[in-house]
Amino acid sequence: MKAYPELLCRIGELCGGGYTVVEAAELAPEMPRADLEEAVSALASEGLVSLSYAEDGVWCLALTEEGKGALLCPEPHKERKRGGGRAVLLALAAFLGGFAGAALAVLLLGGAA
Repeated sequence: MKAYPELLCRIGELCGGGYTVVEAAELAPEMPRADLEEAVSALASEGLVSLSYAEDGVWCLALTEEGKGALLCPEPHKERKRGGGRAVLLALAAFLGGFAGAALAVLLLGGAA
């Protein structure tokens, strides 16, 4: 999948969940036919595409469950760094706002009787 993610996405667009007959011209018109045949074979050997038949630039293919999963999550998500600086700043602002409000209430109302 690493070498052909665009092709896998295009197959996903064309097939839509079932087997579909696809010609080279609609699959990847800019790619040379020999390279396209090699790419489709590579995707099939990796288990991302199920290939029913192939002859002279025409394929009957469908995405496998593994191929659909690769489309949904092409790369593992990177773990977030602990950058809580914004949250700390927000908590500090809320604390200071509450403190200022309480101090103003004490000054205006004359303190606790």
